[in-house]
Amino acid sequence: MQRQHFFARFISLCLLILAPLAQSAGTPASSVGSLSWKKTQVQPTLLYKEVHPAAANYLGLPATAPVTPDQSAFVQITDSARYGGNVAKTVLYGWQLHYSGVTVVNKNSGRSSQVNLTLLIDGSTGPNGRPTKALVAAITDINQAAWLPPVLPSRDYTQAMRDDGWTVDRLQTTPLNSKVTQLLAALWMNNGIDPAQAGQILLRPMQVSLALPAKRASGGRLQPLQPTGIYWIALVTGTRTHTITGPDPISPSPATTTSERYMTGLVALFSDFGQQSIRGIYLP
Repeated sequence: MQRQHFFARFISLCLLILAPLAQSAGTPASSVGSLSWKKTQVQPTLLYKEVHPAAANYLGLPATAPVTPDQSAFVQITDSARYGGNVAKTVLYGWQLHYSGVTVVNKNSGRSSQVNLTLLIDGSTGPNGRPTKALVAAITDINQAAWLPPVLPSRDYTQAMRDDGWTVDRLQTTPLNSKVTQLLAALWMNNGIDPAQAGQILLRPMQVSLALPAKRASGGRLQPLQPTGIYWIALVTGTRTHTITGPDPISPSPATTTSERYMTGLVALFSDFGQQSIRGIYLP
């Protein structure tokens, strides 16, 4: 009887430990990069019937075959990134819409993939007194089966962008020329990252100024070659983005290092016109 009681308690304990993992498998994330979101009791400033058409347009879904979200909620969105000045974080309210089975097509290979996506839509009021319906971000679900943990010391992607001369600011409105599905396809075609096989991908349209590449202007001043404007930032995590060859520069005995080293992250920049790859930084 004592042995049966022990095994019963042991199994119950295992179920308690595994239950949160089972619940989280295949579910949308509630934070990624500098963004996090949670449900709020604040009354919506933007009705669902208004935000859904805007979200479908951002995704690039055909009007003849609309896809409706399988989850929706009015949420508080927090952005912990610092955008100029001394503002440590930005808090806004808007909609979280989750779409399952969105098709992304790689036009180079003819292959297609199905991805599950969360869209965050800003519900803030614009100068015209109406909600802006700006696209804050598009995020793929965490791919538990494909996720690769980092093997190198982590590096904050916002700091990596600053170190490379990126000046980034949040957009109050998003008069976009490109669609989320087009940007995922561009990432696939340019970087070989199938969005269905990636650990997770975050897409954000942002106001960006680049210090590089640059040319030498009169007086020796460096003049950036890329104009300031709307660009898409793609953050890839949990994915093999670059394999490192050669000896480990950190190891005291490089010849004895046998484990494979690779990067599991990437922050890339794409133009809003034509989804052209502009710049990228591999992350550990």
